[in-house]
Amino acid sequence: MGVLSGGLSFKAYLVEGYDFRNIDYEEWLKRLNQGKFKPINKEKSEKESFGFSDSRDIFAEELDFKHTFYDNYIYFQFRRDTLKIQKSVVNHYVKKIEPTVASYEIIWNVETGILYFLTQSKAINEKFTEWFERNMDLELTEIETATFAATLLDDEELVKFENKSPSSLVSI
Repeated sequence: MGVLSGGLSFKAYLVEGYDFRNIDYEEWLKRLNQGKFKPINKEKSEKESFGFSDSRDIFAEELDFKHTFYDNYIYFQFRRDTLKIQKSVVNHYVKKIEPTVASYEIIWNVETGILYFLTQSKAINEKFTEWFERNMDLELTEIETATFAATLLDDEELVKFENKSPSSLVSI
């Protein structure tokens, strides 16, 4: 639990396609639950499964409203299970293979439109953005320095920022 434990590694995205003043949180909860995690279907030979999960209980069947919405923040997780034959399983000749569970925290300030996805993994970020955009019907733009500046600065300040050298932005 990176955010709650104080350890953070993240990518930031600008969420586009909504007006924060007209948010229907019940509708968004439905969308999140539409993209909720579903276990690996071994009969269909699936090797991995992805989906949204509750911020406090990644094994919960549904995302809980009171665990997900805090003032102008939305807090949930992106869960990934993979089937791997672990060395300990092979050594013990056990026929039952359990999935490896990984979960990544998400904090989204709906007022600013900034969403923090707490992993740097390129593959997981790609899967998350595709999953989020499909299920939430919103667009994510990865935030880099220029993207972040464009959201905070007016036109005149943005021109000044764009004309500065990178070294001038660092203070020693």
